[in-house]
Amino acid sequence: FMASGIAGKYIGIDPSTKTHEGNLAMAAALGFADKVELINMPAEDVPHDVLRGRCDFAFTSPPYFAKEHYADEDTQSYVRYPTGEEWRDGFLLPMMRLQYAALKPGSLAIVNIADVKVRGTTYPLEQWTRECGMDAGFQHERIATKRLQLTRRIGSGHGEEVSTEPLLAFRKPDTADRL
Repeated sequence: FMASGIAGKYIGIDPSTKTHEGNLAMAAALGFADKVELINMPAEDVPHDVLRGRCDFAFTSPPYFAKEHYADEDTQSYVRYPTGEEWRDGFLLPMMRLQYAALKPGSLAIVNIADVKVRGTTYPLEQWTRECGMDAGFQHERIATKRLQLTRRIGSGHGEEVSTEPLLAFRKPDTADRL
C-alpha cells in the first residue's frame, strides 16, 4: 500500500500478537504509522460497524485452512476450526461478510486462495471462497479471475516450474445500501 503512493489509509487485520507487534514496529520504523490501522484480532470477530463502508478496495490471502500455521495462538483459524467445514463456516464466510461490510458499493475484493491437500484430504478452498463470497452478497467477477505467479522456492523440489495460485475477484454491487 505504501509503495503505491496512493493517499489513504491501510487497514490490516491479524490475529497473531507477534505479527501485530511486528507490523506496528515496521510501520513506525518506515514512518507511516499514521497511515495504518492495524487490528489485532481474528477477522471473524471484528465487529462490522468498526469497518462498515470505509474501504475502497480489499485484498486478502487468508490462511489455507490447516495447511498454513502462522502461530500457535488460540486466535488462529486452524486452531479455532479444526475441520474443513468448521473453518469454512466459522472463518471463511464471516471473513467474506466482513469484507463486504467494509467495502463501499461498487468496490472490489480480491482473494488469493487455492485448494489444499491436508493429511490426504483435498479441501476445495477456491470453490468455498466463491460460494462464501456470493453468500456474503458479492458478485463473483468470473472474467477477472487471474493466477498469481509465485516466486520459486529453493529446495521445493519443483525445479524451474512456475507456480501459480488463483486470484478471485468479487464486486460489491453498486446498488448495495449506501452508508
